[in-house]
Amino acid sequence: EPSFKVGKKGVVKAKYWFQDNSVQIPKTASEGLENEDIQKDKFHRSVITYTTSTRKIEFKALTSFINHELTFNQAASNISNSWISEIQADINVSEGTRMQVGINHAYEEADVQNYAANESVRNQTAAFVSVKKLLSNKLEATFSAREVFVDGDFTPFVPSLGLELFINQVSRIKAKAARSFRLPTFNDLYWVSGTDNGNPDLKAEDGLNLELGYTINYKTLSLELTAYSNYIDNWIQWRPNEQGNWSPINIVTAWTRGIEASG
Repeated sequence: EPSFKVGKKGVVKAKYWFQDNSVQIPKTASEGLENEDIQKDKFHRSVITYTTSTRKIEFKALTSFINHELTFNQAASNISNSWISEIQADINVSEGTRMQVGINHAYEEADVQNYAANESVRNQTAAFVSVKKLLSNKLEATFSAREVFVDGDFTPFVPSLGLELFINQVSRIKAKAARSFRLPTFNDLYWVSGTDNGNPDLKAEDGLNLELGYTINYKTLSLELTAYSNYIDNWIQWRPNEQGNWSPINIVTAWTRGIEASG
C-alpha cells in the first residue's frame, strides 16, 4: 500500500487489486448430469485516498474505479464499470457531540449482451449528514439524513433516527427508525433472455424500517437480539406470468418482519 505525506498532516494512499476467477457452475441435484458451464470473472479495483486532520476535524477524500468483466461459456464478455468519488468531514462539535457531512458521486455503466439496445448508464450524487449526541451519560442519539440526485432528478429525502440506552456496563437497548429508498438495478430494468424480460417502467422501492434490539457484552461473551419490521411500497419482485415467463413487477405494499439473533 504505497503512501506519501502532503504537508504536515496530509496522507495520500493508493491501492490496486486484480482478481481473475474461473468457476465451474454446479447444476441442481435434480439434473444429475456432469456440469460443463464455466464462468470467468476479471476484476480491476483501484482507489486513491487523501486524509488530513485538525484538532476538531478529520477530512477524507477518495476516488475509486471498479471494472468487472464476466464471460460465461466463452460467449461475448459482459463489462461493467463504476467510478465513485467522495468527500467527507468528521467534526468534533463539542464534548459528546460529533457530526459527519459529505457528498458522494457514483457513475455506473454496463455493456451487457442481455440488455439489448438499452443504454445502461446512471449518475447518482448524494449529500449526507449525521449527528451523534450524548443526551445523558446513559442515552445516545444519532440522527442522519440523505438526499440523492439520480441523473439530475430528486429522489425522496431519507432521514433516520437511532437511540441507544446503556442499561449498565454490559448491556444496552438499541432502537432505530429510518426511511429507505432503493432504485431498480440494471437487471431489473433491462434484462432480456429468451422469454424473460426486465421492466423499464419499474418504480423505486420506498419504505419505513423499524428496529429494536438488546445487546450484552460480558468478558468473552457477546449476545444480540433484534426485532425488525419493514414496510415497503413498490417492492420489486421477479414473478412468472401465466405463460411461465419471468419479469419484475412492483408489489403495491410489502411488510417484512422478523427476529435476528447472534452470539
